[in-house]
Amino acid sequence: MHCPYCGKNHPEETQFCPQTGKRLKKVEPAPTPEKAASTKPKQSLLDLTSPGTLILLGVVVILVILMVVMLSQQNGQPAQPVPTQDIPATLEASVNMTSTALAPPATATATLTIIPPTLTFTIAPPTAYILPTRTPMAGAYSACPNAYPSVLHMGDVAMVSIDPPKENNLRDKPSTEAPITGTIEPGEKVNIIGGPECMNVYVWWKVTSQSSTRTGWTAEGDWNDYWLVKVE
Repeated sequence: MHCPYCGKNHPEETQFCPQTGKRLKKVEPAPTPEKAASTKPKQSLLDLTSPGTLILLGVVVILVILMVVMLSQQNGQPAQPVPTQDIPATLEASVNMTSTALAPPATATATLTIIPPTLTFTIAPPTAYILPTRTPMAGAYSACPNAYPSVLHMGDVAMVSIDPPKENNLRDKPSTEAPITGTIEPGEKVNIIGGPECMNVYVWWKVTSQSSTRTGWTAEGDWNDYWLVKVE
């Protein structure tokens, strides 16, 4: 036991302080919150002194008074008669409304107007043939329609023109779409062994080179130049 007078600890059974002679009082420890809560007296729900109980009783009294007033009003009111209706007239009105609602809507008449398309015709002008810029050689004649005048004949000896100095293609057939089989160079002489054939607005001759013995079809020229020139 701790003595509050001398500040020393004494045995638990000591009743008086040996130093001061004063009576010792046993100090109880302060109760914990759990103990304090357990020792607190519980308040009864039926405690008429609590504010909650008084409020609850007031609400119950008000509800009872309202119920009594409502019951008294209902008991004092006379019963209202149920209004009668004209059943046939009501049925007829319902049928009329149903037939009106089910009536099909008026059909609109649409008019379809077909407008024919406008046709536009374009007339292409005829192809203009360009006349040769040089004067045709003596003895020139029309070997093929729509082609330049020709100056060569079967059996003639001709030479590839050197003005301009361009080589001539040899083809296996008289056509610009036929495969190329070889060439003859400017100034090279050839023997005309076939023709004339008319294709692609050209005059075609079958020739054999005197120097290389290459044989094929070649065009005489166009509207501006002669690619083969008569030698003999």
